[in-house]
Amino acid sequence: MRAIWTGSIAFGLVNVPVKLYSATESHDVRMHQVHEKDGGRIRNQHRCQECGKVIDYENIVKAYDDGDHRVILSDEDFEALPADDSDDLDVLQFVPSDQIDPIMLEKSYFLEPTSKTPKAYLLLRQTLEDTDRTAIVKITLRTRTRLAILRVCGKLLMLQTLRWADEIRDVDFKGVNSRAQISDQGETLDLEEAFPEDEEDEAPSGDVIDLMEALCKSVHSIRSQKQTKKRTG
Repeated sequence: MRAIWTGSIAFGLVNVPVKLYSATESHDVRMHQVHEKDGGRIRNQHRCQECGKVIDYENIVKAYDDGDHRVILSDEDFEALPADDSDDLDVLQFVPSDQIDPIMLEKSYFLEPTSKTPKAYLLLRQTLEDTDRTAIVKITLRTRTRLAILRVCGKLLMLQTLRWADEIRDVDFKGVNSRAQISDQGETLDLEEAFPEDEEDEAPSGDVIDLMEALCKSVHSIRSQKQTKKRTG
């Protein structure tokens, strides 16, 4: 793994040097659009809706549109924005861990101690674990300052960025407002009966098929069906 941020956890007179690593990775199979006839890749074009011309990337700029006005923003405008260049991960406060709603959590990162004597890292980890506390912190990643939490994950400290409150949608589903009455007797769900635990794990049925192999077989099968229809049609 390659560190994406290097700095220090800072609170009071305590300074804990750390490196930040992404805790997750995607294993999704990436698909491409290709021309069925010759297998050539399909490329998207950036076409201007005013003049109809295809625009090169170097001639494309960003703009903000509120519905009534449009403001063109240059690279100089973005560079002029105030940004916190601090390499500190500032601890703002410590809160009981059960006060963190999981819906607020976003991306996860591992923190590695980089000091030759990682005593401060181990002490902070132990303190958070013993007190069942989570630290609310502020960090700047890729020029974007945001809030996050710092918590214990096994032997490591983990950082998880937080969503802002206005990013959580307000919903009001009819079903949850139902006045249906649930009696104390006769309407309970027996989880043990619904999901019985077998004494021995069942052996998997059949061989595990490689995903790409399955996709190739499916494609060949569809092509064969099309060719058969053309011959008989």
